[in-house]
This record gives sequence, structure tokens and C-alpha cells, in this order.
Amino acid sequence: MTFFLPESIAGKVAIGADSRIILDALPKVVAPQGDDVLSYASAYYAAQKLGKADTTLYINKLYCMQKPDGSMPWYDGLAGNAYLTREVGYLLARLSPTNAMAQKVLSRIKAYLTCQLEEEILRRKDYDKEWEASLSDLRTLYVLVKDGKASKEHYQLVN
Repeated sequence: MTFFLPESIAGKVAIGADSRIILDALPKVVAPQGDDVLSYASAYYAAQKLGKADTTLYINKLYCMQKPDGSMPWYDGLAGNAYLTREVGYLLARLSPTNAMAQKVLSRIKAYLTCQLEEEILRRKDYDKEWEASLSDLRTLYVLVKDGKASKEHYQLVN
């Protein structure tokens, strides 16, 4: 597992130091570093991976920030952002959440991303007949199919 440490913590970790130092620093990393959706999603992901018992604060914050269409904004009160929504969906999909709230957030993200992917691909196919799926499209597809419940339409979109 890879962790990106804030500069304030990373500067204290010597190269070649015992990994225990990094693990001791992780509780500080698990706490959101900002009041933005990506900080909460990253904190939720790290806490789940580390087996922290109570992560409801983070997923509840994500649920409250999520727009009715399933998109995620950078900050509460802003418009949803497709790329940010995909990144939050990617983190949640990698966890295969069992928490009901996390499943609901991920389900709404998937519905939003399905519409976004269809619109984007149809727009590009109309413009370029020799169109190929981008890495961004494939990452979105990963979020949509991670649980193994992909429809044929999802696969056909990128073919």
C-alpha cells in the first residue's frame, strides 16, 4: 500500500527508517487535511485500509456533500465535478464498501458516471470515427464495473 504523507510528517521520516515510524504517523494522515471532498474521501479510504473502527464521520460528510445527481463538488455548496466524482468513486470502489452509507454514495456516483461516460463517448465518437477510449474513460469504467455487476452497455461504450 502506498501512502503520501504531508510535508510536515514526511520531513520527519528518514530514508531507510523502520516502517514503524510511518505507521506511527498515519493517524495524523487519516484525519482530513482540509474541508474538501477529496480530503474526506482520502481519509475514509486510509481509515478503512488501516482498520479504524469509526469512519462514519468521513462517509457522512461525503454523503452530505454529494449532489442529487450523484456528482461530488470540491467544497460543499459548489457545483459537482465529473473528474473529482470519478476519483472519489475510484477510492470507494477499491474498498468494495460494506457500509450502507458508503454503498449508497458509490451507487449514486456510478449512476452519475454512467451518464457522464455515455455523453462524453458519444460526443467523441461523433467527432472522431477512429476514436479510442482514454485512460480517464477506462478509470471511470473501473469504478462502474468493480463490483462485477457491469452491464453489457458499460463494456460496449468503450469498444
